[in-house]
Amino acid sequence: MPIRIFVPKNGRSPAEVLDYYNEQWNLDEEKLKRRYFSPRLMRMNRRFVKATVLELDCLQVGAHYEAIRRRFPIGQDPGRVLEVGAGCGRTLFPLSRTFPQSEFWGLEYSTAGPENAKRYERLMHEEIEAVSAKLNPHGRKPGLVNDFRTGDARQMPYENKFFDVTYTNLVLEQIPEPQNHEKALGEIRRVTKTLCCFLEPWAEAQTWVTMSYLRHVNYFRRRASVLAELGYKNVEFRALHFSGNPRFHYGFVTAELA
Repeated sequence: MPIRIFVPKNGRSPAEVLDYYNEQWNLDEEKLKRRYFSPRLMRMNRRFVKATVLELDCLQVGAHYEAIRRRFPIGQDPGRVLEVGAGCGRTLFPLSRTFPQSEFWGLEYSTAGPENAKRYERLMHEEIEAVSAKLNPHGRKPGLVNDFRTGDARQMPYENKFFDVTYTNLVLEQIPEPQNHEKALGEIRRVTKTLCCFLEPWAEAQTWVTMSYLRHVNYFRRRASVLAELGYKNVEFRALHFSGNPRFHYGFVTAELA
């Protein structure tokens, strides 16, 4: 059964997004397993193919792992890592297992995500292990997440430069309105000391067809240059060869703060 795509009508309010994800993260074991293992239409290597969410997770988590590892070589793991919009831990748990010396934190807009995180980790233990093992078969840890809480990306409950690394994984796409994007990006810059990674539908990754879709549903579609305008440094963009939603393309942006 494919994951239901949230298609807004006449724009979205934060309340609509919150209601949707509170429903999304109230986990049913049977539906969860079916969602993870039932093939669905995805974009891989510029072709549309049937693939599973497990395969997609390996690619998405891998993009973040490689970017962080470039900045922090083996033996120099970052101290604190934050995922903004962590859901119930689908990216956070496997990535945390690949950096043995790091503390991982999760911030999620819904209440259902953090409430169900431990249950998700238990139900999907084998799948989480499969993703992390593919990325880093050596030196993995149990993957304890230090803190997983409900909070708003536009006003985060952390001190300045509290994290070494902060990342998003298809989260900005669900924040309506450009002014909210800039608030969230400003907060991410404020709480981060070294590196930020953003896997989002950046404008540079789109064709005119996919950009038309993003405009229609009012998804995030900013250019990476907005980060330089907000004070980020050494902003780098690259298109990704995969996408879990065939209606638009993913882009990956890294930016430094020190």
